[in-house]
Amino acid sequence: MNVLPLVTVFVPVYNAERYISETIRSVLSQTYVNFELLLIDDGSKDGSAAIIQSFDDPRIRYLRNVTNKGISFTRNRGIAEARGEFMALLDADDIALPHRLQNQIEYFQRHPEMAMCGSHARLIDAAGIATGKVYLMPTDPAEISARLFFHNTFINSSVMFRMEALRASSGYYEGFSEDYEMAIQLNGRFVLGNVNDVLVLYRIHGANSTIQDSNRYREAEYQLLARMQRAIGLPGDDQEVAVHHSLRLGGDSTAFDIGDYYKLLNAIWYANDKMRKYPKASFKKFIFELWYEKIREKAKRRAFFVVFASPLFSWRLMTFKMFRKTFKQTFWMER
Repeated sequence: MNVLPLVTVFVPVYNAERYISETIRSVLSQTYVNFELLLIDDGSKDGSAAIIQSFDDPRIRYLRNVTNKGISFTRNRGIAEARGEFMALLDADDIALPHRLQNQIEYFQRHPEMAMCGSHARLIDAAGIATGKVYLMPTDPAEISARLFFHNTFINSSVMFRMEALRASSGYYEGFSEDYEMAIQLNGRFVLGNVNDVLVLYRIHGANSTIQDSNRYREAEYQLLARMQRAIGLPGDDQEVAVHHSLRLGGDSTAFDIGDYYKLLNAIWYANDKMRKYPKASFKKFIFELWYEKIREKAKRRAFFVVFASPLFSWRLMTFKMFRKTFKQTFWMER
């Protein structure tokens, strides 16, 4: 009798011949062994198929789409084909560290309420050399939930789901930012977390889809942010969405002034008070942090006065470090 694996490690593949061998080896080298490795090839035109088929391991399941269907279709097929109680995602150019599956399964066992968890990630370049940078993700579920309104709080290649939660979702939406949209779908309905450990190596190179298709990703993010604004009772108009998008990490704020940010953040603050869609305390804390950073950026030498004059100000949210920075920015005279 075949025993079903506890974990399905799912790797969507498209023209990944340069990295797929290393990715597969990283999964087969896991300290946790009760898994299947599901690879779905989305119509690759390079040597990916031959490389995958060169591995002789009964845990590997290799499937192909008849034609190139796109990442959302392939991810949804992965959900349908998975046999595990959990699904671990891994992109075809990234690397799972040996303890990844073990750590995440133990995390789920300690937190039976969790439906999705990711981790931190160490960045590597195209040659697999560490860049020295680490993506650190929030680990507190309330903070993760609150921050999701403004940016994705998960490294996709580090994510593991309970399959029952994935199957209760509407699946991956067609188009770009499908991973962020899935987290938004699950947020609120389920508890989401991140393991406080580096579990994957995330590869940065010119062939990353987010780099190649940056304009289409931006448009998809605009559409997603508009839906998120409307979900808390805001109109989600073009101006509000553009300001919202500029608050993301690395966003371009040059087109907006401090009044634009106050108008949006104030509206979001009170809309969530009414709708209670995001954890109230964590949501207000993060909004204040965003507002504080925009004051320091835009108000320059007036920062200290603008912070305290703002209706968003609260001593509960103002740390001593924040106070010191704004005081120094306003009153410190260079000699």
